Amino acid sequence: EIPPPKRRRQLTDVTEATLAVEKRGRFLLRQRGPGERWAGLWDFPRFEVANTVDETLNPAQAADLVDRVREQTGVTAEIDSLVTEIRHGVTRFRIRLLCLRGRFVSGRVKAGAPTAWVAPRRFGDYALSTTGRRFANLLAGPNPEPSP
Repeated sequence: EIPPPKRRRQLTDVTEATLAVEKRGRFLLRQRGPGERWAGLWDFPRFEVANTVDETLNPAQAADLVDRVREQTGVTAEIDSLVTEIRHGVTRFRIRLLCLRGRFVSGRVKAGAPTAWVAPRRFGDYALSTTGRRFANLLAGPNPEPSP
């Protein structure tokens, strides 16, 4: 007897934005917490945003992203540019990740928050998510400074 065909799993479209905040040549990384996708790995601050058909975020979404980064880390940033867009899948999710670069404006990292200011040449010292690593490699450029 031939088994019935397997039903295709319904995919859920998700749009996320990640912000690489730069301060004096270093970027803010945070360790993802329990209950988050990729718990224990390091990543740039990342949040789900409303699906957008544009290449980047609208002004309200950009302001919300900046607010969420400040709430999570204590750091206020300004978005400079869209670096790339990464599309990937995780379990039943089809994810569109907008990778943005920004600069530090003010604030202080929250005490006890698992965060670090990391020079691009040191990105390899951190266990980053796959997409975090792809973004970090773009930020580091073709010839990052060698580690001493």
